[in-house]
Amino acid sequence: MRMVFPTRVLSPAGIVTLAMLFYWLLLSVACWIKFSYYRYTDFDLAHHSQSLWNIVHGDSSCSILGIPFLGNHMVFILYLLAPLYAVWSSPLLLLFTQTTALAATAYVLFSLARRRLGDRAALLLSLLYLVYPPLLCMNLFEFHPVVLTIPFLTAAFLCFELDRFTSYMACLLLATLCQENVALIVAAFGIYAAVQGRRNRWCWVPISFGLLYFALSVGVVMPQLNQDRIQFMRLYSHLGTTFGEWIITFLHKPGMVFACMLQPEKLAFLNAIIAPVGYLSLADPVSLIPAVPVLLQRLLSARISETSIAYHYQAEFIPFVFVAAIAGLDRVRRLPYRSVRVAWLTAVAVLPILSVAFSGSLPALARALNPDTSARRDRAVYDSMIVDLPATARIASTFRFLPHLANRAEVHSMHHIYTGRYILSDKPYPVPELDYVLMDSND
Repeated sequence: MRMVFPTRVLSPAGIVTLAMLFYWLLLSVACWIKFSYYRYTDFDLAHHSQSLWNIVHGDSSCSILGIPFLGNHMVFILYLLAPLYAVWSSPLLLLFTQTTALAATAYVLFSLARRRLGDRAALLLSLLYLVYPPLLCMNLFEFHPVVLTIPFLTAAFLCFELDRFTSYMACLLLATLCQENVALIVAAFGIYAAVQGRRNRWCWVPISFGLLYFALSVGVVMPQLNQDRIQFMRLYSHLGTTFGEWIITFLHKPGMVFACMLQPEKLAFLNAIIAPVGYLSLADPVSLIPAVPVLLQRLLSARISETSIAYHYQAEFIPFVFVAAIAGLDRVRRLPYRSVRVAWLTAVAVLPILSVAFSGSLPALARALNPDTSARRDRAVYDSMIVDLPATARIASTFRFLPHLANRAEVHSMHHIYTGRYILSDKPYPVPELDYVLMDSND
């Protein structure tokens, strides 16, 4: 009997698919455990869940925020998720959707990279993406609609490469629905297209749409819904209180502006998002052009959390870091100087390993997957507290309990009551009438 063995067990595309599934399973389990053991300790997952619950029930308010949710961020993407939430009304839906979007991006990157680099290099970059520390940290931290821009913006690059304009604009439109500042990224895509030699509809449609959407969102809709209760301008008060004062500061105090942008923690943030790809992104700065508006937003902000990979503020950069890395690797492989080429490719091999080892992402994942003894004990107590609360009760709680209380019309975050102010605001927060208060004194 003649036995025939396959010469290739899995193709590169098959390996990427398996890696995606492994990532999805591992991070989904981590998110499920974190949720089940009350280990989400901010209020973003909770207020997005309550916003979705209210959409399903015909309302646009969000008592956790204290304002209509579109006054906080223009996250119209929630309306597209609402039918799913109507079927499964659980914050876990948002966590699993976020994980699915991030996992699926790996295959979009693979499809884009193989056009320039071939299957093997495309496989390498896709695997680097799935162990990218800023991605892991972001996936483990709450839920944020802006994270869903990652597959859409990456797919927009692929449609640009394939010369599919309608699909390109559809991807950019979906990305815009995830958060209002993404409209500036869309406008910058038009500049990217112009630099790439497409000075036609590829250029002018994104620029016109992006600027108009941003102006209407930030200048008209959000102020009407917000009524100055959440004051994002406070993040840039060191530059002035109006756009006009900002321009004057840029012109008359450029040293102060650059000192703000080049603070050590902000430079460390930039290093944390480009070092894990061996600085390949720097070899193709053109692909980074669409990220410039958000880069300025982060570097000029006074909120230090915006320059830490422990949260979600790296979301808008991730597509551009990897798309630029694809083109960057192509350029590095073609460098005429062998010593420079070998040194850079060595960095590509070593730096991702060091980044994963020292970023803190793996310990964070391990903690999410393994609740300690006290967490197991507390879970039973917390479950018994929440299960007996009436569905119509008016409740305030600390962060730990909020996601588990989000599917109700009136629930409030204790941090507003404790501080007496809306978040990022000098406006007094009116103390609501309450039936129950749930507090974790360590929160």
